[in-house]
Order: sequence, then structure tokens, then C-alpha cells
Amino acid sequence: MTVTRWAFDVGRARIGAARTPAGTTVVLPAGTFQVDKNGAYWHRIVDALHESPASVIYVGLPLHLNGNQGASVKLARNFAKQLHRRYPTAEIRMIDERLTTSTAHLRLADAGISGRNRTQIIDQAAAAVILEYAIASEGPDGQFSGELFAAATEERNNG
Repeated sequence: MTVTRWAFDVGRARIGAARTPAGTTVVLPAGTFQVDKNGAYWHRIVDALHESPASVIYVGLPLHLNGNQGASVKLARNFAKQLHRRYPTAEIRMIDERLTTSTAHLRLADAGISGRNRTQIIDQAAAAVILEYAIASEGPDGQFSGELFAAATEERNNG
């Protein structure tokens, strides 16, 4: 089976995306989607997924350093729920994303990208870190990492 993986770093203002080309583990930035009140960004996300169809999608789960869940976790789970509704053909998995934005900032700084220019790409760089971590955590038997998103369970828990 040829696998194409995607990852999303979900924020209130922007959503970063990264992906792998089919059958590889090479991680590429796939864009930053500006969140708007009318939800038009969903069309852009789904269009991008149709251009490079995903087998598995990792959504970053922004736990606190101590492992507790905050408001951002609810945002990420809601994103996964909406993504599942709009793109039901992929397996969606929630994956711990602690320190990914910090790692992305360090990498961009090491590459000589200034703070002002970093703002434009930090979310997709963070998504790339999430995807790299997810791939590195996959089992040797091809088992995907993270927690399988179960839409029915989420709907019962979140109403």
C-alpha cells in the first residue's frame, strides 16, 4: 500500500500543513491556511487534500508540558471532527505535539530566517515537525502512531 501522510498544526488564526509525497517519508511543507469566520479555509484544505490524497492525517494535540489538556486540545479535536466530516476517506490520528512550535522556531532561526519572515511559515514548519515525529514513532510493522480519532466517541464527549 502506498501511503501519503498529512499533518496539521491547528491554531485559532492559522493552520499549518505538511505532507509526504506518496510512498515516501520525505516531509514537505504544504501551506498555511488562514482561519476565517465564514469557514472558507475548509475549501482550501479539502482542495489540497484532493490534490495529494491522504491515507493518514495526523492532527497535533497541543497538550501542556505536564500532559494536561487545555482549551487548545478542544480546538484540535474539533478540527479533527470537522476534517473527518469533510474528508472521511483518510484515517485521522491525534498526536502529541508538545514543543513542536519551539522546535520549528529553532530550526527556522538556524536557517537564518528572521522573526518577521518566520511568522509567515511557522505553522507549516510546526506541522512538518509533527509529521516527522509521527513518522519516526510509527511501528516497524507499519502501524501508525498517535491516537486514532473516533468521530462517534468525540461527538458523544463533546455534544
